[in-house]
Amino acid sequence: MYDKFEPFKSVQKQPFTFTPSRFESWMNGKMVNSGSTHSPIRANVIAVEGQEKVEISISDVNLHGELAPRIEFDEFITAHDRLQLVTVPAQTNANCVGMAAMQSTIRPTRQQKNFATNEPYCCNLFIQEGSIAKITFSFGSPEKLVEFYPATDGIVRELDFLFKSSEFIQYENGKRVSQGGARNAIKVEPNPQGNDFVATIYNLDGKNHDWYKEIQMTPKPMRIVDQNKEKIQLRGVGTGTNGVSLENIGLTVYHNEGVVIRVELTVDDQGYRVEYLP
Repeated sequence: MYDKFEPFKSVQKQPFTFTPSRFESWMNGKMVNSGSTHSPIRANVIAVEGQEKVEISISDVNLHGELAPRIEFDEFITAHDRLQLVTVPAQTNANCVGMAAMQSTIRPTRQQKNFATNEPYCCNLFIQEGSIAKITFSFGSPEKLVEFYPATDGIVRELDFLFKSSEFIQYENGKRVSQGGARNAIKVEPNPQGNDFVATIYNLDGKNHDWYKEIQMTPKPMRIVDQNKEKIQLRGVGTGTNGVSLENIGLTVYHNEGVVIRVELTVDDQGYRVEYLP
């Protein structure tokens, strides 16, 4: 849970630095781009024509199509579950629900501004126990959301492993349908094509003695959607060769201080779940 605030209160402008590990870009409820980035997002307090503003700088040149390298925000305010850097013109080309809501709840921060396609009107800072846990940018022309997730220590940064399972338990619609000693290997490794990771499952009981020669689940691009000290949850990205969405496929990696102890595969639209045991 993120820290809570009394909404619509002014916050003292201050510099900060946030180092992400990955980003996601969303339009019309669908993710349209994602990938890794480790370049810091920096904020500095600057003076523009006698007015104090916050300037955000994005150093990763590969992201400048998504997000301008330098962005100025007029005000720093609270919302219920976040802090917001905002620019709210009285007249603007950002004709979206988010901008309309801000125009109706807070006074305009300037008379007029037209936003470029890679220029957001709002930067959201999500705080956990006083520290920045996530940063998102809201755009209005066109309407878009770009999210940045933090870099963390441990297995997430180095998620590159081969887990050999001695047996599995299979469930369908919540009911166990089989359990056996069939052996499998689950491999998760960095994706050289731009998404975070690739997950592949192999059959260890096939005719070939080399584990990598019999593929049970073809390589699937995946991203991390949640993590804690006990498990890492991945979700498929994009579509398969048959045009079916891979977002129905989930992989949960259970670990003990970075050592993988169990893996779980889910296929949501089929009500299918398999636990791969050590």
